[in-house]
Amino acid sequence: MSAVTGPPPELDERRDELTPMLQQYVDRCREHDDALVLFRVGDFYKTFCGIAEEVARICELTMIEREDSTGTYDAAGIPVDNAAEYIERLLEAGHRIAIADQVEDPSETNGIVERAVTQIITPGTVVDDELLSPDSTYVASVVGGEEAFAVASVDVSTGECRVAP
Repeated sequence: MSAVTGPPPELDERRDELTPMLQQYVDRCREHDDALVLFRVGDFYKTFCGIAEEVARICELTMIEREDSTGTYDAAGIPVDNAAEYIERLLEAGHRIAIADQVEDPSETNGIVERAVTQIITPGTVVDDELLSPDSTYVASVVGGEEAFAVASVDVSTGECRVAP
């Protein structure tokens, strides 16, 4: 865990007092404590507290305050419709990202909408077309022993694979 991974301490230590939505956020952050969790709330992926400060700095977003019955918390939101450009900035900054999407239709749910991590994106494993560079994106591996080695590469944007013994 770091300053932007794992649950924000000010929320984690009060988890049982928080609103159900913030409890879900803390739970997703606990489950993916090696990633920066982008938590879907309506039309935005939200982050809170110190994590929000880092996301706002990297993505050049305006910080807001979220106030509820349990307190006031810094927040930053990335528009879902335009998330790829912001996710790319976070990846370039070296962050591993966990996308926590709404997995229920809000119009069919009474109470809190369930959210789950549906995608993990790391700087070295981008395969989403919106995040891939227009050039080829290769992943390669080299294996070998004392007398021989082999190289394999795959272009994750096209699926082209090459192997050389």
